[in-house]
Amino acid sequence: MIRTPKFWKTVNIISHLLYPFSLLYRFISALLYKLKSPKKFSTKIICIGNAIAGGAGKTPSTIMLAKELKKQGYKVGIVCKNYKADIKDPIKVTKKHSPPAIVDEAVLLYKISDTFTSKNITDAIALADKQEFDFIITDDGLQNNSFHKDISILVINGDIGVGNNLCIPAGPLREPIENAISRSNYVFFIGEDKHHLTKLIDKEKLISIEQKILAFPKKNTNYIAFTGIAYPDLFFETLEKNGYKILQKVPFPDHYLYSKDDLDKLLQISSKNQANLITTEKDYTKIDQSLYCKIEILPIEFTAQNINPLIYTLKKVK
Repeated sequence: MIRTPKFWKTVNIISHLLYPFSLLYRFISALLYKLKSPKKFSTKIICIGNAIAGGAGKTPSTIMLAKELKKQGYKVGIVCKNYKADIKDPIKVTKKHSPPAIVDEAVLLYKISDTFTSKNITDAIALADKQEFDFIITDDGLQNNSFHKDISILVINGDIGVGNNLCIPAGPLREPIENAISRSNYVFFIGEDKHHLTKLIDKEKLISIEQKILAFPKKNTNYIAFTGIAYPDLFFETLEKNGYKILQKVPFPDHYLYSKDDLDKLLQISSKNQANLITTEKDYTKIDQSLYCKIEILPIEFTAQNINPLIYTLKKVK
């Protein structure tokens, strides 16, 4: 579990020094992609992925699409990689599962539809494929060529963009953004285009996504905000844009597992400042339920402005 490097935001001396390793990363990644033979499954596979390391909005995008398909009467399964979690073999997620046994995303996803996870995402797909689903949505896997994708969807967050536009480790990209766009059938573009990326995307591929906040600050209340996601500043900025008065921002590494000591310290800060604690839905899955009454969450929902072309395409997939 690491923090997203700040030097990824701009081209700088560190990114210049690491650039040769980025070229090596791109070469090895491209070679591994070509060497793999994608496994074809009987169920139609929809892959929702991103081009950058860390979160760009894959999980809420997966939730949004799963809800839309279920609303239209389709049976939908969801698959995610059990990233750095304890369980390695493929399983169907149930209410008895929680971090660190499973990844935090899986806890959110199984509340929406039947969810399967494994260290190897293809193994999780194979388990889900034994069920009678119309579609299986994979949360991540765009750069993974071990399974066939009937529809690929790239998620781009307009606030994050692509950082310095360099590949790992010099920048945040898993692959050049142009490559990711060209291999995708559709692009979910979240929020405002602050980095002028929509000019790279064909209009027929572009689906605009709006982020809706489902809660508002309590009157005359101060907050201590904490989170362990890839881009914590996005969470803090979202809170402030929606009227939350944040006295202190406490970032943790991505996928961070909170210890009792961590939470005790946060509660002490909260009490000392007479402020409420607030975090994300993902972080909430890694907090002991006995503390739920002491910590608020900021629920977020994605809505698509023009989802119909995608739904029409999915209906035609054979």
